[in-house]
Amino acid sequence: SVYSENTTKTVVENAILHGIEPKKTMTTLLISSQFEGDDVVIIIRDNGVGFDVEKTDITKRIGSSNSMERLKLKYEGSSTTISSNPGKGCTVRIYIKGAKLYENSNS
Repeated sequence: SVYSENTTKTVVENAILHGIEPKKTMTTLLISSQFEGDDVVIIIRDNGVGFDVEKTDITKRIGSSNSMERLKLKYEGSSTTISSNPGKGCTVRIYIKGAKLYENSNS
């Protein structure tokens, strides 16, 4: 596997617990991935309750900072971005640097 599935799993679990369950109405959770050059981007998006990114400890919202740190150690230069608005949902993007090159070298 190119990345730790635990990283994605942690973000999805937190989207459900903190974004979708509190809304109590129909919500959508989308998980997708795409190549951007030699990098892989995993996108987890929901239309749940959202939150104010500037007023929130992000590591508690998107899950264990340990899984994010392990990803950065395994794929130097990898990163995560979070965008959210209260009442509108949240989007987490996990950028895995050089993952496409890594996959090709293991073929």
